[in-house]
Amino acid sequence: MNLFQRINVTAGLAVLAAIVAALFQGIQVLDPDASLMDAASERVNSLLLGLFVLLFRVKTMFDDHQHFGEVRQQKGGYRHVGFLVALFSWMFWIISGYLIFTPHRAAELMILSIAISTAWIVVHLIELIREKRRIKELSTSLMREKWVLFNVGYIVVLGAFNGWISPVVLEGSTWIFLFLFILFAF
Repeated sequence: MNLFQRINVTAGLAVLAAIVAALFQGIQVLDPDASLMDAASERVNSLLLGLFVLLFRVKTMFDDHQHFGEVRQQKGGYRHVGFLVALFSWMFWIISGYLIFTPHRAAELMILSIAISTAWIVVHLIELIREKRRIKELSTSLMREKWVLFNVGYIVVLGAFNGWISPVVLEGSTWIFLFLFILFAF
């Protein structure tokens, strides 16, 4: 495992730690007489957003681990540019995980994180085009292009949760997470 892969795994664990810290902090605020189910129902948006943040980070951690382990990533400046962009994305991801009990703020940070990740994917696509590897690595290029579309979908759904298209979708609607998880499943 190289340095980039180690930092990627560390960032993934930091997201997990941030979510666990937020959960412990959220538990301390609970009414001692309330049941766990009542508390969960009051904070369903936070818990669903936290689940999405965690699952999405685990998935991208595996993808990024493979990406940074590829032999061709050992050369060229694009690896370093992509890694710096990834670091910014992971930083907002960690903060978002910690703020899950303020779901609108956490969703805003996830939008920012996903937008930065999308910029990283675009950097990789530019690398493929500039090095004339797009045709040779067509499956990788097509996969990255699909990721850009999915990331835009995540941004739109999280934006809808934050009221971007209100009154079509009411701000804070719990059912919007259904779309988020369906998109994630694909």
